[in-house]
Amino acid sequence: MLKVGIWGLGLIAKAHVAAYMVLKENYPIKLVAACDTDDRAFAEIALANNAIDINKYNDIDEMLKSESLDIIDICLPTSLHVEAALKMLQNGYHVLLEKPMGLSSAESLKLLNASQKTDKVFMVGQCLRFYPEYQYLKRIIEEKQYGQVLTAYFERLSMTPKRRGENWLLNYEKSGGCLFDVHIHDVDMVRYLFGEPKAVSAQANHVLSRYDSVNTRFIYDDKQVVALADWTLKPSFGFKPMFRVSFEQATVIYDNYSLRVYKEKEFFTPTIEKGKGIEKEIEYFIELITKGRENTENRPEDSFKTIELLECIRSSADENGKLVLWV
Repeated sequence: MLKVGIWGLGLIAKAHVAAYMVLKENYPIKLVAACDTDDRAFAEIALANNAIDINKYNDIDEMLKSESLDIIDICLPTSLHVEAALKMLQNGYHVLLEKPMGLSSAESLKLLNASQKTDKVFMVGQCLRFYPEYQYLKRIIEEKQYGQVLTAYFERLSMTPKRRGENWLLNYEKSGGCLFDVHIHDVDMVRYLFGEPKAVSAQANHVLSRYDSVNTRFIYDDKQVVALADWTLKPSFGFKPMFRVSFEQATVIYDNYSLRVYKEKEFFTPTIEKGKGIEKEIEYFIELITKGRENTENRPEDSFKTIELLECIRSSADENGKLVLWV
């Protein structure tokens, strides 16, 4: 039985806890402990997932001393990611770390190097790689089912994030802004789908903090690719992800949580595997451990390269769209 301890009980942790509650039915895994400094977070997690039998700690060292754990799932604020993951790897745990890997490539490189020196599994939660809609897109691109990609547009729009107490997400030094918290999803997906761009050109608005909306153009020889992220929208808007990819023989659109393929004279909704991305992400992580599989879909090296590309995007935005070479 793999015993899991989760460190940090913010918003994303609720999705992680929900995933463990489902996956324990089919895998030898159990979420046994959680650590957070805010006692109210425990009540919210238990209420949302009926996770009433989880042991609760306010201090991570106390949790590690009191529990016999195999996996540490880290859902802390971004500025704490590298230090926390390094500590857990050095203490001999398998580690699942919420994205991003870190707030700089220099710090993230320390974590990448540490992960390569251990026999434990380390993975960063780039969950979009596991969502069925994006996996479908990946497959039809690789199989050239509708010919070559001509244009691709990705959008991730959100109301301004709110958190109880200190809203660390709106503190650029702690979150990296919308650039590192929201835009990162589509930046990573662009790399996953199309490989490395030759260069990037980006612009950003600084409204609430820094890099609160970011529009990036990715330079490829054979296609046009653009991604936009913005978290300055009003509360009534909520959250909305979208993509539109035009091929030689069809256009594929994911909008309002619906996926459609538009051909010459018809459109249809493709049949895709059901499931939530974070649940599938954690399932993949579990199988890396239990089945000894090679990580081909979401390697730490990939997460590190995405951080490097985000830094290039930031450099371009700082110079109002100046073209920054990547490869």
